[in-house]
Amino acid sequence: MRPAALVLATLLPLTLARADDALRRSSVFVEGEDFAPDGPGWSPGQGWNDDIYTATSGDAVLGNNGDQGEAKREVTVPAAGTYQVWALYLKIGEYPGTFGLRIEQGGKAVFDQRYRTKPEGGDWRPVWEQFPAELQAGPATLTVYLAQPGIRQRLDCVLITPKADYKPDYHDFAPQVFCRYRVIAPAGAVVPSVDTYLHRAPVYYYAPGAWTAKGFDGTGEPVPAGSWSPWVDLSRYMDSGKWLTTVKLRFLSGGKPVERVKVELQVAPEADEAQARSFPEDLEGELVTLVLPGDLRKFPAVATTASRLSARHLADVRALGLSAPPPPGRIPLELWVCGWGGAYHAPRILADELGAARQLGATSLNDLHGPARTIATRLGVRQQYLSQWLPYQAWTCPTTDKQPQIMDEHFAKVAADIRKDDPQGLNGLYRNILWDEPGTSDLKHLRECPSCLAAFRAFLKAQALEPAALGAADWEAVKPLAREQAVDGPSRRLHVQSIAFRDRTNAMLVRAARLAAEKHLGADVLQSVNFTDGALSGWEAGMVHGPDWFLYGRTQATSLLWSEDWACLGPEVSGYIVDMLRAAARPNRLAVGEYIICNHVPTLEQRAFSALAHGAKILHFYCYGPYYAFADGMVSDSPETQKALARTLRGIASADEALAAAAQPR
Repeated sequence: MRPAALVLATLLPLTLARADDALRRSSVFVEGEDFAPDGPGWSPGQGWNDDIYTATSGDAVLGNNGDQGEAKREVTVPAAGTYQVWALYLKIGEYPGTFGLRIEQGGKAVFDQRYRTKPEGGDWRPVWEQFPAELQAGPATLTVYLAQPGIRQRLDCVLITPKADYKPDYHDFAPQVFCRYRVIAPAGAVVPSVDTYLHRAPVYYYAPGAWTAKGFDGTGEPVPAGSWSPWVDLSRYMDSGKWLTTVKLRFLSGGKPVERVKVELQVAPEADEAQARSFPEDLEGELVTLVLPGDLRKFPAVATTASRLSARHLADVRALGLSAPPPPGRIPLELWVCGWGGAYHAPRILADELGAARQLGATSLNDLHGPARTIATRLGVRQQYLSQWLPYQAWTCPTTDKQPQIMDEHFAKVAADIRKDDPQGLNGLYRNILWDEPGTSDLKHLRECPSCLAAFRAFLKAQALEPAALGAADWEAVKPLAREQAVDGPSRRLHVQSIAFRDRTNAMLVRAARLAAEKHLGADVLQSVNFTDGALSGWEAGMVHGPDWFLYGRTQATSLLWSEDWACLGPEVSGYIVDMLRAAARPNRLAVGEYIICNHVPTLEQRAFSALAHGAKILHFYCYGPYYAFADGMVSDSPETQKALARTLRGIASADEALAAAAQPR
């Protein structure tokens, strides 16, 4: 559902220690945005000032789009000696264009080097580059200049350090965020396990580990109740500048979650109580969540807790003065409230977020079992959808004869777990999401897997094809062929059949999941996957390298065809995508639905009605959030989006009967 660059999350091993105070004191670290432009040319910009998601130091850079000019910064060199002068900049492919860095002391240039003089490759990524310098103790002037015009320049930061073997990491010199806790109840040995979530690429998740009397050292003793833990430095696990990081503390006793935790947390830019802000919490469940900016000194008011944010979300929606939310109609109006069990386990937090979503106008909510069902029923919502994906192991081989068993066991457990949590947990369920933005089967695997090769040859024989027509001497030589290997008529014919087989294996795998999900979740529960919106990429990601929408429709791989309008090119795109889905759905008269992405407020209402006018019968407004639990939470913290969404949902509800009964002319 999200752009690919944002979807990939990486859990990195955290084995590197932070830079110690001695390294900080002996080095000079300068943010690019802190250079002062001298004339036109150089200017600060947020992020990389380009459409890439990689984090930057301080969430800003010094940029130059091709104009001459300089930018300066006065610094103090701690001691005389040999230094490494590092610069972190954005590598933009092979395009020419360099910048220079000059250091002056005592009115003389003692260092002058050009960076980015050997561009190579087509990728865009941050690059550190260094040169040695002999510097004296005392004042110095750093000057950045355009050395060779060409591609735009993006300078993130400059590091001048005497440590020759140091591998640079701007996190070691970034503003620090310290934290400590004091458990008030329960009184026994309680240890929090800590995870952090960054709200953008390149890394979403860190796992510092168990926080004992030795800090993030699982071998330490639990901190006694009523006593303060040691301060820990969270900076390495966080984003920069005003960007938020969610810090989740899961309190465990004997390795098991506690039922309730009463705790006080403190955060500070230094390990100093005098500079700390305190956050007392008394919550059901084991989870206590902090939401922190990368720079506490610049943005102290941003630091808060999930419980306070959720209460604020509900209060903000109520302050809009909206009319009563619409009753559920025939067209489900979905919102996704996330975070339960991951960022919070307190029913009152869930009640605040579900209450805000309902006040906005949602008539269907996700995962209404256990406390969520109780709260939603009180709010007048009984329709629900699930996101119970098919098991990831199923993608390993699409033709294995174990697929039915894999799917059956998986969805049997899904249903059993929900009913164990809540015997009525499947009530009101009308749809389930089997996968998000699925690719298709891997040709390399299909070429090498005996099961897939046998299935491929059977697929060809069923069409009365012979090896000679495919450019092969016998069946043993017939294997799926990639596009670049298709050079003549027979090989092109083989490639076309390879793609047809590839997509069929994908559709049949998903169809097996549909059948198993229907068996255990309910025969009338619609099963869908979300196709990436091909209009965003000329259909290449949508069909050439993704599943065949029309094959899904013909084979009933799913019972509901679904896509999204991330492209946000206007309401005509939202309707166009639904038209394509409806065409694919026509052979078996399948239902059609769409994600209306809430990232472009001016067209939100038009896009929703365009999708409905073109035949969508279920709409999901992606996505409520809350943002602290999921980076795509576009609604929870945006009053502007909330106003547009509330107006849209009420408008649809007022015409529900007419829209639900409407049919498009052929």
